[in-house]
Amino acid sequence: MSLSAISCAVTNDLLRHMGAEDSASRHASAIETQADLMLDDESCGCDLAERLMEAIYEPGTPAQVLDEFHAFLRKHLLRAAFDFQMMPDALYPDLARWVRGGIYEAAQERLKELEDEARAEALRDREAA
Repeated sequence: MSLSAISCAVTNDLLRHMGAEDSASRHASAIETQADLMLDDESCGCDLAERLMEAIYEPGTPAQVLDEFHAFLRKHLLRAAFDFQMMPDALYPDLARWVRGGIYEAAQERLKELEDEARAEALRDREAA
């Protein structure tokens, strides 16, 4: 079928539609390019990370997103730093040390809680006897 058999209105609608798709595609490509540039820039990357950390705990963040974020941190940062794996230790030694310190501090606090609970339970048992 040749274009000469299609009415001008249909042709104009088709061109408008193609132009809108092309515009949307260019816009999406521009956004992706800008995001890539921002991630490559240290200052922008830090800003994006800070923005993410603030946004992840905002009301309205889906629970499953927060669960996955915590799982990611637990598996890929906390466990790796605790196990002295190469990635955090070699690339981010200060962060790895800080994370390990936080893990040890949390473990120490938990041990104290368990000891306090055991003492309280032993005291209750003695008082009951």
